[in-house]
Amino acid sequence: FDTTPLGKLLMNIFGTLAQFERDLIIERTTEGKISASKAGNYTGGSIPLGYKAIEKKIVIDREEAQIVRDIFYWFVEEDHSSLEIARTLTKRKVLTNRDKNFGGKYRKTNPIATWNETSIRRRLQDEHYIGKYYYNKRDASGKLKPEVDWVEMICPQIIDDETFRKTQEKIEANKNKANNK
Repeated sequence: FDTTPLGKLLMNIFGTLAQFERDLIIERTTEGKISASKAGNYTGGSIPLGYKAIEKKIVIDREEAQIVRDIFYWFVEEDHSSLEIARTLTKRKVLTNRDKNFGGKYRKTNPIATWNETSIRRRLQDEHYIGKYYYNKRDASGKLKPEVDWVEMICPQIIDDETFRKTQEKIEANKNKANNK
């Protein structure tokens, strides 16, 4: 394009058309993923510990599911803290999701199979383990969308409802203890 008024006009028109096409592609892709998730298909994203994706469905990974059950058992029945559980898993060299999914820079700064209490707490509060998860829950920046936009999905249950309820009660009691100090 030249820098004449006509050249500038054509460049702006082509730029606007390209942006319009890009927006259409994003809209169609989003609608397609929402439609697929409503049909019960896995549409991407990180899969929690204890699960794997096979043919667009989330299924239980037996080996990892036992680790999840152990985490809940240690927390509820044996009264271990998140930090104690993290140390136990690190000592046993149990791989984290990051160990399985990432390499490169992350691997250079973090040793393999290093757990922390935050990742344990996240797992203890994750509804995947009682058979629920949501697609379209957050926007691109990570902020929660209104609940009406969420697509509830079902996945195999690893933890029974009673154990999950006890876990949530214990987490809340621990928060109250910390606030009282």
